[in-house]
Amino acid sequence: MWGEGKRIFESLRVPSGWQVEIYFQRERSREFAWSAGRPDDTVSSWSQGMGVRAVHRGRQGFASACEISSGAARRLWDQARAAAAFSPADARRTFYAPRPGEDEPAAEPGDDDLFRGSPGEVRDRLAFWEKRALAKDRRLKKVLKLSLSETRGESALFSSMGVAVREPYGDASFSAEVLGEWKKDVQVGWDWSASRSRQSLDVERVLAGACGQAVGAFGAKALFSGTWPVVFHPKAGVEFLELLSDALGADAVQHGRSFFVGRRGKRVGSSAVTLVDDGRYPGGLATARFDDEGCPTRETATVSGGVLREFLYDHYTARKENRLSTGNGNRSGVDGPPSPSASNFYLKPGGVPAAELMRDTARAFVVEDVIGMHMADGVSGDFSVGAGGFLWRNGRRVHAVRGATLAGNLLEMLNGVDAVADDLTWYGAVGAPTFRVKGLSVGGA
Repeated sequence: MWGEGKRIFESLRVPSGWQVEIYFQRERSREFAWSAGRPDDTVSSWSQGMGVRAVHRGRQGFASACEISSGAARRLWDQARAAAAFSPADARRTFYAPRPGEDEPAAEPGDDDLFRGSPGEVRDRLAFWEKRALAKDRRLKKVLKLSLSETRGESALFSSMGVAVREPYGDASFSAEVLGEWKKDVQVGWDWSASRSRQSLDVERVLAGACGQAVGAFGAKALFSGTWPVVFHPKAGVEFLELLSDALGADAVQHGRSFFVGRRGKRVGSSAVTLVDDGRYPGGLATARFDDEGCPTRETATVSGGVLREFLYDHYTARKENRLSTGNGNRSGVDGPPSPSASNFYLKPGGVPAAELMRDTARAFVVEDVIGMHMADGVSGDFSVGAGGFLWRNGRRVHAVRGATLAGNLLEMLNGVDAVADDLTWYGAVGAPTFRVKGLSVGGA
Protein backbone atom coordinates (compact mmCIF):
# COMPACT_ATOMS: atom_id res chain seq x y z
CA MET A 1 0.00 0.00 0.00
CA TRP A 2 2.98 2.31 0.54
CA GLY A 3 3.85 2.77 -3.14
CA GLU A 4 0.21 3.00 -4.17
CA GLY A 5 -0.56 5.61 -1.52
CA LYS A 6 2.49 7.66 -2.44
CA ARG A 7 1.48 7.73 -6.12
CA ILE A 8 -2.09 8.74 -5.24
CA PHE A 9 -0.90 11.53 -2.96
CA GLU A 10 1.52 12.88 -5.55
CA SER A 11 -1.21 12.88 -8.21
CA LEU A 12 -3.19 15.59 -6.39
CA ARG A 13 -2.92 19.14 -7.65
CA VAL A 14 -2.76 21.28 -4.51
CA PRO A 15 -3.22 25.06 -4.93
CA SER A 16 -0.84 27.41 -3.16
CA GLY A 17 -1.77 28.11 0.45
CA TRP A 18 -3.51 24.77 0.97
CA GLN A 19 -2.36 21.88 3.16
CA VAL A 20 -3.51 18.35 2.31
CA GLU A 21 -3.20 15.03 4.05
CA ILE A 22 -4.32 11.53 3.00
CA TYR A 23 -4.69 8.68 5.49
CA PHE A 24 -4.93 5.15 4.02
CA GLN A 25 -5.95 1.94 5.73
CA ARG A 26 -6.36 -1.69 4.68
CA GLU A 27 -7.41 -4.43 7.09
CA ARG A 28 -8.52 -8.04 7.20
CA SER A 29 -10.00 -9.93 10.11
CA ARG A 30 -11.57 -13.22 11.03
CA GLU A 31 -13.43 -14.46 14.10
CA PHE A 32 -14.29 -17.96 15.26
CA ALA A 33 -16.88 -18.75 17.91
CA TRP A 34 -17.54 -22.01 19.74
CA SER A 35 -20.58 -22.70 21.90
CA ALA A 36 -21.73 -25.72 23.94
CA GLY A 37 -19.66 -28.33 22.13
CA ARG A 38 -20.06 -27.14 18.57
CA PRO A 39 -18.87 -24.43 16.18
CA ASP A 40 -20.82 -21.19 16.21
CA ASP A 41 -20.37 -18.20 13.89
CA THR A 42 -17.32 -17.78 11.70
CA VAL A 43 -16.90 -14.31 10.24
CA SER A 44 -14.23 -13.06 7.83
CA SER A 45 -13.98 -9.49 6.59
CA TRP A 46 -11.75 -7.25 4.52
CA SER A 47 -11.90 -3.47 4.35
CA GLN A 48 -10.05 -0.52 2.92
CA GLY A 49 -10.48 3.20 2.70
CA MET A 50 -8.90 6.60 2.84
CA GLY A 51 -9.60 9.97 4.40
CA VAL A 52 -8.58 13.32 2.94
CA ARG A 53 -8.10 16.37 5.15
CA ALA A 54 -7.66 19.87 3.74
CA VAL A 55 -6.70 23.07 5.55
CA HIS A 56 -6.64 26.63 4.18
CA ARG A 57 -6.11 29.69 6.37
CA GLY A 58 -7.10 27.74 9.44
CA ARG A 59 -10.29 26.30 7.94
CA GLN A 60 -10.49 22.51 7.87
CA GLY A 61 -12.50 20.13 5.71
CA PHE A 62 -12.60 16.35 5.68
CA ALA A 63 -14.00 13.61 3.44
CA SER A 64 -13.59 9.82 3.33
CA ALA A 65 -14.52 6.80 1.22
CA CYS A 66 -14.20 3.01 1.29
CA GLU A 67 -12.04 3.08 -1.84
CA ILE A 68 -8.36 3.59 -2.60
CA SER A 69 -7.72 5.09 -6.04
CA SER A 70 -6.51 8.31 -7.68
CA GLY A 71 -10.03 9.12 -8.88
CA ALA A 72 -11.50 8.70 -5.39
CA ALA A 73 -8.72 10.84 -3.94
CA ARG A 74 -9.50 13.70 -6.33
CA ARG A 75 -13.21 13.52 -5.46
CA LEU A 76 -12.47 13.52 -1.74
CA TRP A 77 -10.03 16.41 -2.17
CA ASP A 78 -12.76 18.45 -3.86
CA GLN A 79 -15.25 17.57 -1.11
CA ALA A 80 -12.78 18.40 1.67
CA ARG A 81 -11.94 21.77 0.12
CA ALA A 82 -15.64 22.59 -0.21
CA ALA A 83 -16.28 21.59 3.41
CA ALA A 84 -13.39 23.78 4.63
CA ALA A 85 -15.21 26.89 3.42
CA PHE A 86 -17.94 26.29 6.02
CA SER A 87 -15.68 25.65 9.03
CA PRO A 88 -14.59 28.38 11.45
CA ALA A 89 -11.11 29.82 10.90
CA ASP A 90 -8.50 28.96 13.53
CA ALA A 91 -4.87 29.94 12.87
CA ARG A 92 -3.72 27.06 15.06
CA ARG A 93 -5.31 24.54 12.71
CA THR A 94 -2.38 23.16 10.71
CA PHE A 95 -0.87 19.74 10.05
CA TYR A 96 1.99 18.22 11.96
CA ALA A 97 5.44 18.81 10.41
CA PRO A 98 8.40 16.56 11.27
CA ARG A 99 11.12 18.31 13.27
CA PRO A 100 14.81 18.14 12.25
CA GLY A 101 16.64 15.30 13.99
CA GLU A 102 13.38 13.79 15.20
CA ASP A 103 13.73 10.32 16.69
CA GLU A 104 12.47 7.54 14.41
CA PRO A 105 12.05 4.42 16.54
CA ALA A 106 12.59 0.89 15.30
CA ALA A 107 9.56 -1.12 14.23
CA GLU A 108 7.98 -3.57 16.66
CA PRO A 109 8.41 -7.31 15.96
CA GLY A 110 5.90 -8.67 13.49
CA ASP A 111 2.77 -10.75 14.09
CA ASP A 112 3.80 -13.75 12.02
CA ASP A 113 1.46 -16.25 13.66
CA LEU A 114 -1.76 -14.38 12.79
CA PHE A 115 -4.05 -16.10 10.29
CA ARG A 116 -2.11 -19.32 10.51
CA GLY A 117 -4.09 -22.54 10.42
CA SER A 118 -7.20 -23.53 8.56
CA PRO A 119 -10.65 -22.85 10.01
CA GLY A 120 -10.82 -26.53 10.94
CA GLU A 121 -7.57 -26.32 12.89
CA VAL A 122 -8.74 -23.23 14.76
CA ARG A 123 -12.01 -24.96 15.69
CA ASP A 124 -10.04 -27.94 16.98
CA ARG A 125 -8.16 -25.59 19.31
CA LEU A 126 -11.44 -24.11 20.56
CA ALA A 127 -12.80 -27.62 21.23
CA PHE A 128 -9.62 -28.42 23.17
CA TRP A 129 -9.93 -25.23 25.22
CA GLU A 130 -13.56 -26.08 25.99
CA LYS A 131 -12.46 -29.42 27.48
CA ARG A 132 -9.76 -27.63 29.47
CA ALA A 133 -12.32 -25.25 30.91
CA LEU A 134 -14.88 -27.88 31.92
CA ALA A 135 -12.19 -30.03 33.53
CA LYS A 136 -11.34 -27.31 36.03
CA ASP A 137 -14.35 -27.97 38.28
CA ARG A 138 -17.25 -30.45 38.18
CA ARG A 139 -19.66 -27.63 38.93
CA LEU A 140 -18.91 -26.07 35.55
CA LYS A 141 -21.72 -27.30 33.32
CA LYS A 142 -21.38 -25.50 30.00
CA VAL A 143 -19.13 -23.31 27.93
CA LEU A 144 -21.52 -20.64 26.69
CA LYS A 145 -19.01 -19.19 24.24
CA LEU A 146 -15.38 -19.20 23.29
CA SER A 147 -14.23 -16.61 20.76
CA LEU A 148 -10.94 -16.17 18.92
CA SER A 149 -10.46 -13.19 16.62
CA GLU A 150 -7.53 -11.92 14.55
CA THR A 151 -6.87 -8.66 12.73
CA ARG A 152 -4.01 -7.60 10.50
CA GLY A 153 -3.74 -4.30 8.69
CA GLU A 154 -1.61 -1.42 7.55
CA SER A 155 -2.03 2.32 7.60
CA ALA A 156 -0.10 4.97 5.66
CA LEU A 157 -0.09 8.74 5.92
CA PHE A 158 1.16 11.40 3.51
CA SER A 159 0.89 15.15 3.95
CA SER A 160 2.06 18.32 2.25
CA MET A 161 3.99 19.15 5.45
CA GLY A 162 6.48 16.37 4.72
CA VAL A 163 4.93 13.43 6.60
CA ALA A 164 5.32 10.08 4.88
CA VAL A 165 4.91 7.13 7.26
CA ARG A 166 3.49 3.63 7.25
CA GLU A 167 2.47 1.49 10.21
CA PRO A 168 1.65 -2.23 10.00
CA TYR A 169 -0.43 -3.59 12.88
CA GLY A 170 -2.07 -6.76 14.05
CA ASP A 171 -3.74 -8.27 17.07
CA ALA A 172 -5.50 -11.34 18.38
CA SER A 173 -8.05 -11.69 21.15
CA PHE A 174 -9.59 -14.59 23.04
CA SER A 175 -12.61 -14.59 25.35
CA ALA A 176 -14.43 -17.23 27.37
CA GLU A 177 -17.88 -17.32 28.96
CA VAL A 178 -18.80 -20.31 31.13
CA LEU A 179 -21.79 -21.39 33.20
CA GLY A 180 -21.61 -23.08 36.58
CA GLU A 181 -24.35 -24.65 38.72
CA TRP A 182 -24.32 -25.78 42.34
CA LYS A 183 -27.33 -26.43 44.59
CA LYS A 184 -29.63 -24.59 42.17
CA ASP A 185 -27.30 -21.58 42.20
CA VAL A 186 -26.42 -20.68 38.60
CA GLN A 187 -23.52 -18.33 37.89
CA VAL A 188 -21.73 -17.10 34.76
CA GLY A 189 -18.06 -16.17 34.50
CA TRP A 190 -16.29 -14.23 31.74
CA ASP A 191 -12.74 -13.14 30.96
CA TRP A 192 -10.64 -12.11 27.96
CA SER A 193 -7.17 -11.34 26.68
CA ALA A 194 -5.78 -9.44 23.69
CA SER A 195 -2.26 -9.30 22.30
CA ARG A 196 -0.23 -8.59 19.18
CA SER A 197 -0.01 -12.30 18.32
CA ARG A 198 -1.85 -15.54 18.98
CA GLN A 199 1.17 -17.05 20.68
CA SER A 200 1.25 -14.35 23.34
CA LEU A 201 -2.46 -14.63 24.16
CA ASP A 202 -2.85 -15.70 27.79
CA VAL A 203 -5.44 -18.41 27.15
CA GLU A 204 -4.84 -20.15 30.48
CA ARG A 205 -5.40 -16.90 32.38
CA VAL A 206 -8.66 -16.34 30.52
CA LEU A 207 -9.96 -19.86 31.19
CA ALA A 208 -8.92 -19.73 34.84
CA GLY A 209 -10.45 -16.28 35.24
CA ALA A 210 -13.80 -17.15 33.68
CA CYS A 211 -14.11 -20.47 35.49
CA GLY A 212 -12.94 -19.02 38.78
CA GLN A 213 -15.45 -16.19 38.55
CA ALA A 214 -18.36 -18.58 37.94
CA VAL A 215 -17.41 -21.03 40.70
CA GLY A 216 -16.34 -18.30 43.10
CA ALA A 217 -19.74 -16.60 42.89
CA PHE A 218 -21.64 -19.53 44.43
CA GLY A 219 -23.34 -18.65 47.70
CA ALA A 220 -22.95 -14.92 47.16
CA LYS A 221 -24.33 -12.60 49.82
CA ALA A 222 -24.83 -8.87 50.18
CA LEU A 223 -22.48 -6.63 52.12
CA PHE A 224 -23.63 -4.29 54.84
CA SER A 225 -23.78 -0.74 53.48
CA GLY A 226 -21.06 1.59 54.63
CA THR A 227 -17.53 2.77 53.94
CA TRP A 228 -15.26 -0.15 53.10
CA PRO A 229 -11.62 -0.64 52.22
CA VAL A 230 -11.74 -1.82 48.59
CA VAL A 231 -9.21 -3.94 46.72
CA PHE A 232 -9.50 -3.80 42.93
CA HIS A 233 -8.68 -6.84 40.82
CA PRO A 234 -6.90 -5.77 37.58
CA LYS A 235 -9.97 -6.62 35.47
CA ALA A 236 -12.06 -4.17 37.51
CA GLY A 237 -9.25 -1.64 37.79
CA VAL A 238 -8.94 -1.14 34.04
CA GLU A 239 -12.58 -0.02 33.90
CA PHE A 240 -11.68 3.00 36.05
CA LEU A 241 -8.42 3.60 34.19
CA GLU A 242 -10.26 3.89 30.87
CA LEU A 243 -12.31 6.75 32.27
CA LEU A 244 -9.17 8.37 33.67
CA SER A 245 -7.44 8.17 30.27
CA ASP A 246 -10.41 9.92 28.63
CA ALA A 247 -10.32 12.68 31.24
CA LEU A 248 -6.59 13.20 30.60
CA GLY A 249 -7.12 13.91 26.91
CA ALA A 250 -6.28 17.54 26.12
CA ASP A 251 -9.44 18.02 24.07
CA ALA A 252 -11.65 17.06 27.03
CA VAL A 253 -9.69 19.37 29.33
CA GLN A 254 -9.75 22.34 26.94
CA HIS A 255 -13.51 22.01 26.50
CA GLY A 256 -14.20 21.69 30.23
CA ARG A 257 -15.32 18.08 29.99
CA SER A 258 -12.79 16.72 32.48
CA PHE A 259 -12.48 16.69 36.26
CA PHE A 260 -8.75 17.45 35.75
CA VAL A 261 -9.44 21.00 34.52
CA GLY A 262 -7.17 23.50 36.30
CA ARG A 263 -5.25 20.84 38.21
CA ARG A 264 -1.94 20.62 36.33
CA GLY A 265 0.90 20.69 38.86
CA LYS A 266 -1.48 19.86 41.71
CA ARG A 267 -1.94 16.68 43.70
CA VAL A 268 -4.73 14.51 42.30
CA GLY A 269 -3.83 11.20 43.93
CA SER A 270 -1.74 9.57 46.62
CA SER A 271 2.01 9.14 46.22
CA ALA A 272 1.34 5.53 45.14
CA VAL A 273 -0.39 6.68 41.94
CA THR A 274 1.59 7.08 38.72
CA LEU A 275 -0.40 6.94 35.48
CA VAL A 276 1.57 6.38 32.30
CA ASP A 277 0.70 6.44 28.61
CA ASP A 278 3.38 4.76 26.51
CA GLY A 279 3.03 4.52 22.74
CA ARG A 280 6.27 2.50 22.64
CA TYR A 281 5.51 0.00 25.41
CA PRO A 282 7.23 -3.28 24.37
CA GLY A 283 4.59 -5.62 22.96
CA GLY A 284 1.75 -3.24 23.78
CA LEU A 285 -1.46 -3.61 21.83
CA ALA A 286 -1.36 0.07 20.79
CA THR A 287 2.42 0.29 20.33
CA ALA A 288 3.43 2.11 17.14
CA ARG A 289 6.34 4.17 15.85
CA PHE A 290 4.10 7.11 14.94
CA ASP A 291 0.65 8.33 15.87
CA ASP A 292 -1.98 8.91 13.16
CA GLU A 293 -0.62 12.40 12.39
CA GLY A 294 2.92 11.13 11.76
CA CYS A 295 4.29 12.33 15.11
CA PRO A 296 6.68 9.89 16.84
CA THR A 297 5.08 8.23 19.85
CA ARG A 298 6.58 8.45 23.31
CA GLU A 299 6.14 7.66 26.99
CA THR A 300 4.16 10.27 28.95
CA ALA A 301 3.72 10.19 32.72
CA THR A 302 0.43 12.03 33.08
CA VAL A 303 0.32 11.65 36.86
CA SER A 304 3.60 11.08 38.73
CA GLY A 305 3.59 10.26 42.43
CA GLY A 306 0.07 11.61 42.69
CA VAL A 307 0.82 14.96 40.98
CA LEU A 308 -0.79 15.82 37.64
CA ARG A 309 2.08 16.56 35.23
CA GLU A 310 0.79 16.29 31.68
CA PHE A 311 -2.18 15.78 29.40
CA LEU A 312 -2.36 13.77 26.18
CA TYR A 313 -2.07 16.02 23.11
CA ASP A 314 -2.44 15.79 19.38
CA HIS A 315 -0.91 18.50 17.17
CA TYR A 316 -3.91 20.88 17.26
CA THR A 317 -4.60 20.74 21.01
CA ALA A 318 -0.86 21.19 21.66
CA ARG A 319 -0.73 24.33 19.49
CA LYS A 320 -3.65 25.78 21.45
CA GLU A 321 -1.37 25.83 24.51
CA ASN A 322 1.92 26.49 22.71
CA ARG A 323 3.12 22.99 23.54
CA LEU A 324 4.35 19.97 21.59
CA SER A 325 2.23 16.96 20.71
CA THR A 326 2.72 13.97 23.00
CA GLY A 327 2.20 11.64 20.02
CA ASN A 328 -1.42 10.91 20.90
CA GLY A 329 -3.16 12.04 17.71
CA ASN A 330 -5.17 8.89 17.01
CA ARG A 331 -8.01 7.91 14.66
CA SER A 332 -10.72 5.30 14.97
CA GLY A 333 -10.53 4.68 11.20
CA VAL A 334 -10.52 6.57 7.92
CA ASP A 335 -13.84 8.30 8.48
CA GLY A 336 -12.68 11.06 10.81
CA PRO A 337 -9.71 13.32 11.58
CA PRO A 338 -7.37 12.55 14.50
CA SER A 339 -8.02 13.58 18.08
CA PRO A 340 -6.09 13.10 21.33
CA SER A 341 -6.53 9.68 22.93
CA ALA A 342 -4.46 7.22 24.94
CA SER A 343 -2.24 4.52 23.49
CA ASN A 344 -0.98 1.96 26.05
CA PHE A 345 -2.28 3.42 29.31
CA TYR A 346 -1.57 1.90 32.73
CA LEU A 347 -1.22 2.36 36.46
CA LYS A 348 2.46 1.89 37.28
CA PRO A 349 2.86 -1.24 39.43
CA GLY A 350 4.32 -1.13 42.92
CA GLY A 351 6.87 -3.46 44.45
CA VAL A 352 4.53 -5.59 46.55
CA PRO A 353 3.26 -9.00 45.37
CA ALA A 354 -0.54 -9.17 45.20
CA ALA A 355 -0.58 -12.03 47.73
CA GLU A 356 1.36 -9.88 50.20
CA LEU A 357 -0.99 -6.94 49.65
CA MET A 358 -3.89 -9.24 50.51
CA ARG A 359 -2.14 -10.60 53.61
CA ASP A 360 -1.67 -7.04 54.83
CA THR A 361 -5.38 -6.29 54.33
CA ALA A 362 -7.42 -7.08 57.43
CA ARG A 363 -10.84 -6.44 55.91
CA ALA A 364 -11.97 -5.40 52.44
CA PHE A 365 -14.44 -5.72 49.63
CA VAL A 366 -12.44 -7.23 46.77
CA VAL A 367 -13.97 -6.02 43.50
CA GLU A 368 -13.60 -8.36 40.52
CA ASP A 369 -16.21 -6.84 38.19
CA VAL A 370 -18.02 -3.55 37.76
CA ILE A 371 -21.10 -2.78 35.71
CA GLY A 372 -22.11 0.61 34.34
CA MET A 373 -18.78 2.46 34.37
CA HIS A 374 -19.81 4.21 31.15
CA MET A 375 -22.45 6.05 33.17
CA ALA A 376 -19.82 7.80 35.33
CA ASP A 377 -19.71 11.60 35.08
CA GLY A 378 -16.58 12.60 33.17
CA VAL A 379 -16.94 16.24 34.23
CA SER A 380 -17.22 15.78 38.00
CA GLY A 381 -15.60 12.35 38.31
CA ASP A 382 -18.57 11.02 40.27
CA PHE A 383 -19.49 7.37 39.77
CA SER A 384 -22.01 4.84 41.04
CA VAL A 385 -21.62 1.37 39.57
CA GLY A 386 -22.68 -2.18 40.23
CA ALA A 387 -19.92 -4.36 41.65
CA GLY A 388 -19.27 -8.00 42.39
CA GLY A 389 -16.43 -9.83 44.09
CA PHE A 390 -15.92 -11.20 47.57
CA LEU A 391 -15.52 -10.27 51.23
CA TRP A 392 -11.99 -10.59 52.61
CA ARG A 393 -11.37 -10.79 56.34
CA ASN A 394 -8.47 -11.87 58.53
CA GLY A 395 -6.39 -13.26 55.70
CA ARG A 396 -9.05 -15.32 53.97
CA ARG A 397 -11.93 -15.14 51.54
CA VAL A 398 -15.21 -15.23 53.52
CA HIS A 399 -17.95 -15.31 50.85
CA ALA A 400 -18.82 -14.04 47.39
CA VAL A 401 -20.55 -10.66 47.09
CA ARG A 402 -23.13 -9.69 44.51
CA GLY A 403 -25.66 -6.89 44.12
CA ALA A 404 -23.34 -4.27 45.64
CA THR A 405 -23.14 -0.65 44.55
CA LEU A 406 -19.81 1.14 44.59
CA ALA A 407 -19.98 4.94 44.69
CA GLY A 408 -17.54 7.78 45.00
CA ASN A 409 -15.46 10.30 43.09
CA LEU A 410 -12.44 9.41 40.98
CA LEU A 411 -10.24 12.11 42.49
CA GLU A 412 -11.12 10.99 46.01
CA MET A 413 -10.50 7.41 44.93
CA LEU A 414 -7.03 8.24 43.54
CA ASN A 415 -6.16 10.06 46.76
CA GLY A 416 -7.30 7.00 48.72
CA VAL A 417 -4.98 4.51 46.98
CA ASP A 418 -2.70 3.22 49.74
CA ALA A 419 -1.18 0.09 48.16
CA VAL A 420 -0.33 -1.02 44.61
CA ALA A 421 0.84 -4.55 43.78
CA ASP A 422 3.38 -5.66 41.19
CA ASP A 423 1.01 -7.78 39.05
CA LEU A 424 0.44 -5.40 36.11
CA THR A 425 -2.13 -7.12 33.88
CA TRP A 426 -3.19 -5.87 30.46
CA TYR A 427 -6.74 -5.95 29.13
CA GLY A 428 -6.35 -4.69 25.60
CA ALA A 429 -4.40 -1.42 25.64
CA VAL A 430 -5.18 -0.65 29.30
CA GLY A 431 -3.24 -2.20 32.16
CA ALA A 432 -3.71 -2.33 35.92
CA PRO A 433 -2.13 -4.13 38.86
CA THR A 434 -4.11 -5.08 41.97
CA PHE A 435 -4.53 -1.95 44.10
CA ARG A 436 -6.24 -0.98 47.34
CA VAL A 437 -8.30 2.10 48.23
CA LYS A 438 -8.63 2.79 51.92
CA GLY A 439 -12.29 3.73 51.83
CA LEU A 440 -15.21 3.85 49.36
CA SER A 441 -18.97 3.91 49.82
CA VAL A 442 -20.53 0.47 49.32
CA GLY A 443 -24.26 0.00 49.09
CA GLY A 444 -25.52 -3.46 50.03
CA ALA A 445 -27.93 -4.87 52.58
